[in-house]
Amino acid sequence: MTGSEMAKAGLLEQNRLSGANRNTLIAGGIMANTAEIFNFPVPDVAQKEPRVADLDDGYTRIANELLEAVMLAGLTQHQLLVFLAVMRKTYGFNKKLDWVSNEQLSELTGILPHKCSAAKSVLVKRGIFIQSGRNIGINNVSS
Repeated sequence: MTGSEMAKAGLLEQNRLSGANRNTLIAGGIMANTAEIFNFPVPDVAQKEPRVADLDDGYTRIANELLEAVMLAGLTQHQLLVFLAVMRKTYGFNKKLDWVSNEQLSELTGILPHKCSAAKSVLVKRGIFIQSGRNIGINNVSS
């Protein structure tokens, strides 16, 4: 056995005893079993002061009878979110009707604008919304 073969055999035996596998042996030496540590940037997250909802910051009045009728209407999630957004944009500003774009509804609900449009159309067809030209509002006749 030549000197380099003996060295290689010694390294293999040393690897076997230390628990390392044969793949760590490379051309004439040993590949180090070390890990490179990455320091990922950590966002600066300052503790926010808890915010408490306050009626002085605004509120939306809705009749209990209307709210209960909506709860029993069997609306889909998108329809319910669009209903609440239109309620916020109308009743929240003491208006019966207002022009609310699909983009505004999308911003409030997190739903894509074309999905807001589809939900709004269904609510108009079901008589839950009333529409006058471009303006839309809530049909408060609950019978």
